[in-house]
Amino acid sequence: MWYISRSKRKEGPFSERALASAIHNGELGADTLVWCSGMPSWAPLRDTALAKMLPGFQSPQAMQPQAAGAFGGGYGSYGGYGAPQYGANQFIECLRDAGSASLSLAKDPFGSLHVVIDRMDDSRVLGVGAVFHAAIALLGLLYFIIASGGAGSIGLCAKVFFFSLVPGAGLTLAILLCKVIFRGQGNFGQCLFIAGAAMIWPAVLNLLFYVVGALNVEVVIVGMVFYICLPVVIVYCGMTRTLQISERAAAVAVPLAFILMFWLIKIVIMMFIREMLEELGKLIMNRIMQSVTSF
Repeated sequence: MWYISRSKRKEGPFSERALASAIHNGELGADTLVWCSGMPSWAPLRDTALAKMLPGFQSPQAMQPQAAGAFGGGYGSYGGYGAPQYGANQFIECLRDAGSASLSLAKDPFGSLHVVIDRMDDSRVLGVGAVFHAAIALLGLLYFIIASGGAGSIGLCAKVFFFSLVPGAGLTLAILLCKVIFRGQGNFGQCLFIAGAAMIWPAVLNLLFYVVGALNVEVVIVGMVFYICLPVVIVYCGMTRTLQISERAAAVAVPLAFILMFWLIKIVIMMFIREMLEELGKLIMNRIMQSVTSF
């Protein structure tokens, strides 16, 4: 399966038959950037195995994907598009990618999402998405520690951490299901990335609102508004610009994704962590009562 890049937007995957038809109709040319699994980076169509489909084009080297470094190699080739695999220090590289993606999303959370994804191959997208969800879980744990005054046990903290992963996992599965329904295929890495991007900065803002506002109800409510509204808009942008779902379909898919997410969360709560939430609620209520009685 192949991907193409037009106007700095990644499209695909496409079969060779579909691309042959597009080339025949003049929709794709020799300079169109393409990529498939096994290629080190994006490359012009004329320098890949697809070159045999170009009218009158002859190249004995065009039947195989190019070797690493053949087109300048590495991350950033051809205007920032690249498809390298992680190296020996893959964890550090993944964190670096996640930090860069976070800054881009902070500057433009709606317009930069598909651009950031376009600059990474599927393995990097999956890795950064995983880092986002781990960071969200850590933020949820920090929120709990501050709210409970550090009164929770280690076991309860571990449960809170894993529970904080549930919303992101539910949203990822919901987006993936919507992608399959409306496009007939899915990409787990991209869906994981979109769900993480939709929740990472709202989680940060929500925590900051809580810390700044302490137990000020108005400030906490404003934080919750950001926590709810930003994910909705980011998921919509991710569906329309990255997953190539039409705007009309996305208007249906976004609410459906969040409904599915809350439904999955409810199932997890009912099956596994009801006792944990009861204990957590008692700790937070005790914390609130202590603050109220101190005035």
